Amino acid sequence: FFGPLMRAVGEDGELSALAGKYAQLLLPGLWGWALLWALQPWLQCHGVVRVQTLTAGLTAALHPCLLALLTRRLGLRGAALAESISNCVSFLLLLLA
Repeated sequence: FFGPLMRAVGEDGELSALAGKYAQLLLPGLWGWALLWALQPWLQCHGVVRVQTLTAGLTAALHPCLLALLTRRLGLRGAALAESISNCVSFLLLLLA
């Protein structure tokens, strides 16, 4: 779906195909992203901001390491996997805090 959409707006065919593949690979980790974005406003409304800052910092430190490791081994799949893992870890850290 995403690849043809990018081609329709004039993007390069190879880039469009890779972007479409990347978007498909992100789908399994979408639940972590959705839950994270639902939990964050709830925590902010309850004044739990310091914990969010801490978990964001931990996830920000973890993500480049995951990205370097997984992308080197798995290429595009590794990049999508690193993003999904980071989102899930961030959600789980907030949930446990």
